[in-house]
Amino acid sequence: DMSHADSQGGFNIMEMLMGGEGDEITTYTGRTVNLVPALAAMNLKDSGIDGDDYISFIDIPEMGALYSADFSGMTKLNYVALPSGSTLKALNLTGDTALLALDLSNTKGFIWPEGFRTLTGLLYFRMAGRNEIDSADVRMFTKLLSLDMTGDSLEALDLSANTVLENLYVGNNYLSSLDLSEHTTLKHIDARNNRLVKIDLSKNLGLR
Repeated sequence: DMSHADSQGGFNIMEMLMGGEGDEITTYTGRTVNLVPALAAMNLKDSGIDGDDYISFIDIPEMGALYSADFSGMTKLNYVALPSGSTLKALNLTGDTALLALDLSNTKGFIWPEGFRTLTGLLYFRMAGRNEIDSADVRMFTKLLSLDMTGDSLEALDLSANTVLENLYVGNNYLSSLDLSEHTTLKHIDARNNRLVKIDLSKNLGLR
């Protein structure tokens, strides 16, 4: 069975970060950011990292024209969610070592950046829906607990370094193979509607 998904068919990043224990993330501390929906580029590089005035939460739900964003050097940034349906081509998160969660769902034509290599503490990554990428290098996310790449155009996905994964959603892609033999912590998996002939889940005893 390739569809051991939970009833929600995915995961809620904010619920996982908050953990039901109240706010564990400082959103905007002493800072207000007003954004224009038609904005095409955003540069917050090295902004707000001194004293108590810093940004650790960026959530931009409605900004379809956004083409590029530079959030590099924001060392207290924990969470980034960029707008669904945007034409995002360039994203710089270099040096954002405190980042825990990243949501890039429905960003069309996205180009995988080198800056992702510094996000070694990332726990939750979502890039689901019409992103039109045939491969994604997530090997640097060695602490990743949840990965959602549902409905992209993935033909290959190497998860050999992501051995602490608990939730994996890669349905509706073009994957012909998926090796989960070292992923003994998996609790939920949805790999339906791929090109998989078979998948060995014999080592994944924690699946629900």
